[in-house]
Amino acid sequence: MKEIIPIIVSSISLLISLYIFFATYLRPARIKISIGNSLLVFSSRLGGASDPKLIGISFYLPITFLNWSHRGGEINQVRMVLGRPNNSINYSDMIWANFSQVTGDGNNLKVEIQGVAQPLAVPEKSSVSKMIRFNWSPYMNPKLEVQPGQYELMIFGWTEKVEKEGEPNLYAKTSFLIDEEIHDEYQRCIREDLNTPILIALGDSRLPNVSLTRKGVKKTFGK
Repeated sequence: MKEIIPIIVSSISLLISLYIFFATYLRPARIKISIGNSLLVFSSRLGGASDPKLIGISFYLPITFLNWSHRGGEINQVRMVLGRPNNSINYSDMIWANFSQVTGDGNNLKVEIQGVAQPLAVPEKSSVSKMIRFNWSPYMNPKLEVQPGQYELMIFGWTEKVEKEGEPNLYAKTSFLIDEEIHDEYQRCIREDLNTPILIALGDSRLPNVSLTRKGVKKTFGK
């Protein structure tokens, strides 16, 4: 019996070592999606539309792709689905169009296109952040309009391990509110033919800064 115990211990140690080796070096990349805390929206004339009534809409969304594993991975495709919870039959599905860069702040935001969106390599134990543009053409039906109310935004992603036509293996979701002020500013940009992006806070980031009591901190954050 005493001779068996060392063999059992050695076998268990070997299995643990093999598992650690697999989990560390052989397991496929574990990529996650993290959505930024703001969305840029602006009216645009896509596809060379000559009719001023044919107004499309574009979105700029910051997304970070996180890879926690020791193996690199790849993002093949990203799509954004946007809609209103009170209108479940009309959601807009948009494929990523461009990588972009935003400069300036406040009312002086400027967006520069850096290139067409294409597969992204995500090295091991690292992250890649991109400002991604999504477009809804004025020729699409139904038209995507900016109206006051609550919206939900979903991001779906495909890695190199999943066929593009198959179900996505990456997913993230957030929400935002378009109030009357944002709606009026967007309509002004259309009337004056401005391509000025409008900043919309996402998720909890839209909550304003407030002054709290210690009880308020406990009630809000549970700490």
